[in-house]
Amino acid sequence: VTCGTWKDIWINEGFAVFSEALYVENAWGEEDGRGYVGGMHSQYIEGESREGRFPIYDPDYMWGVTVYEKGGAVLDMLRFLLGDSLFFNLLSDYADSFRYSYATISDFQRIAEETTGEELDWFFNQWIYEAGYPQFDYYWNSYPTDSGTYHTIIQVEQVQEDAPLFRVPLVMRLRVGGEFVVDTVMIEATRWNRFEYDFPEIAVVNDFNYHNHALCTYRFAGTGIEDITSSLPEKLSLTVFPNPFNLSVVISTNREATVEIFDIKGDKLSSFTVSRKASWCPEHLSSGVYIIRATSGNEIATSKALLLK
Repeated sequence: VTCGTWKDIWINEGFAVFSEALYVENAWGEEDGRGYVGGMHSQYIEGESREGRFPIYDPDYMWGVTVYEKGGAVLDMLRFLLGDSLFFNLLSDYADSFRYSYATISDFQRIAEETTGEELDWFFNQWIYEAGYPQFDYYWNSYPTDSGTYHTIIQVEQVQEDAPLFRVPLVMRLRVGGEFVVDTVMIEATRWNRFEYDFPEIAVVNDFNYHNHALCTYRFAGTGIEDITSSLPEKLSLTVFPNPFNLSVVISTNREATVEIFDIKGDKLSSFTVSRKASWCPEHLSSGVYIIRATSGNEIATSKALLLK
């Protein structure tokens, strides 16, 4: 299926990048797949500052991170919103309807709504026809109650400018004593959202956007339990620049990590330790897409690098 007009270029390229993430997930497992999606998020957010902010539909620049990386991330979010059964039925119905032909974004939305029975104007409006992404400040506190439990309050503020307020499902992972609790919440299209829990022990927000299901940025903005938050580990990050590259690429992580590099078939080409920053110079390799995976403890971050000679 190709795009009906250049305004609908997402039909081609967003689907192509999303397929890369599906490949990584199926070849190497869910953790690598979610890490690859996180890399797509980082590439889009970093690249938008250079390319400018504009919608996926009728983009100001067709061949950049908004159409490609954000485009792939939007399909990944639609998959999470609908669930795998409905989402892959949708892709099958879409292919059956437009195979060896062309389609527009509105065609895809129509098939999505017919297949799933969902009204998806809100999703397509904010992610396809509007520009930008949500930026969250979050606050939390956990305090003892008279009943012997700990009451936990998490407040989330949308602080983005030059972008709409977003409605987006978000997966948070909380550390409760020595255990983890994972909860999916819906951030509504309002400035403030509030979530409350009762646990037998103090709860800490361990990962605000667990498994990278929401395209967003976020920062911890305050709590009254400073001694706990000061010990929270920073989430592993991986940056590859420039991308595409010609002679060498700089690989940066926010802490020491083992970096492995694979070709698109999944064969490992190189493995080394990165302490914040290192260069990779693939002198004898041909042009193509290479997968870069960073591992630190139990965390994995994955990105792609495009070599052009």
